[in-house]
Amino acid sequence: MAIDINKMNHRELTELIKQAEERKASIRKDGLEALKKQILSMIEAEGYTFEEIFGTDAVTRKDSRQKRRKAAAKYRNPDDHSVTWSGRGKHPRWFNAALERGISQEDMLISR
Repeated sequence: MAIDINKMNHRELTELIKQAEERKASIRKDGLEALKKQILSMIEAEGYTFEEIFGTDAVTRKDSRQKRRKAAAKYRNPDDHSVTWSGRGKHPRWFNAALERGISQEDMLISR
């Protein structure tokens, strides 16, 4: 079942590549599932659990990343008090505009 790609046009080659990538992904997925089953059956045959072998971190690894809290607001827009800035990163436009108008950085600080 040899395919002569020299006789194919751009659209046909694109479709062939798409089909090949889909097939490759399917084969990989099936192989991983078979390997997981094989490993789990070997573990169970020896009388162990997955957690005993690999630890509980292996099961909850995706959730182990710590969620970052949003930084607290430090500065408030003098023209629109609903707009704030944490003081981190690049200065927002309203902050630079206020500085140019002569409003000091300290005047825009949110009192705590």
